[in-house]
Amino acid sequence: QKEQSPVEVKANVLVRDLSGNPVDIKAQELKIYEDDVEQKITYFAKKEPILNLGFVFDNTGSMRTNLDKIIKIPSIFTDNLNDKDEVFIVRFVDSDKVEVIQDWTSDKGFLIESIENLYVEGGQSAVLDAIYLSAEKILEFERKDKSKRYAIILFSDAEERDSYYNLKEVKKLFAGTDLQIFI
Repeated sequence: QKEQSPVEVKANVLVRDLSGNPVDIKAQELKIYEDDVEQKITYFAKKEPILNLGFVFDNTGSMRTNLDKIIKIPSIFTDNLNDKDEVFIVRFVDSDKVEVIQDWTSDKGFLIESIENLYVEGGQSAVLDAIYLSAEKILEFERKDKSKRYAIILFSDAEERDSYYNLKEVKKLFAGTDLQIFI
């Protein structure tokens, strides 16, 4: 029987007290279990509870029937942003049309207005290009401040059709970073 190599799992953990305030913990105070077996924590980094997000919206024709529903979802995120959290918004169609429509901001009004102004247009979906360019933007910001948490939230049917970048290049860009993507 072939022996399996260990699997690395990354997990973000936010511990709060009964009042909802973040609590500072040490690695030895945290226990992780899988199937009732305690797992060894090999890496533990404290990051500020500040969150910096990239909202990435697919505006191709395949999203036409879902766009009205999708533009309501980010309001859940924006309603729960802290004053120091920052977000940028990217809309994309094909590889020639990946654009930042709202740069980094913590202004919820700007974010909501930008999202409400999204529109669908024809083109071949360039999901990987949008992810790649958004990740570059975040990683540039992260170089200045590694203490914050960073993530991309992709609003798409994920039908890749027309990207310049390929999956291998995207994986290489993400390698060694804590950047996460949620679809």
